Amino acid sequence: MPPTLGILSLILLCCTLLTTLTMVIFAYRKIDLLEGYLEGCKCISDTRSNWGGGIIGRQMRMNMVSIVLTFPQTMHAKGYITADANLRVPERLRKQVFWHYLALHLVFGCMIAFYAVIKFR
Repeated sequence: MPPTLGILSLILLCCTLLTTLTMVIFAYRKIDLLEGYLEGCKCISDTRSNWGGGIIGRQMRMNMVSIVLTFPQTMHAKGYITADANLRVPERLRKQVFWHYLALHLVFGCMIAFYAVIKFR
C-alpha cells in the first residue's frame, strides 16, 4: 500500500473514532435532555418503550430524535409529533445534533470512497 493510502486510512480511522466518541456522548449525556424537550411525541415515547436504555436502545432513541429534528413536517403529517415539537428543542442542541449526524454521514461517505479507491486501483 502506498504511503498516501496509509495516511488517508489513519485519518479516516481517527475521524471514525472521533464520531463514535461523540455518538456515545450524545447517547449517554444528551438523549434524556433531548427527549425531555420532545415529551408528548408519540414516536419518541414509542421508541423509548420499545428499545429501552441499553447501548443500542440509546442509539435508536438518538436516531429518532434526529429524524424528528430533521423532518418535522413529515413527522407531523404522519401524526407522530405535534406541530411545534421540534421548536421546543433549543437552537444550540438542534445544531449540535445536525452537525453530529452530518459528520457521521460524511465519514461514512469517505469510507465508501476510500473502499472504492482501494478496490478499483
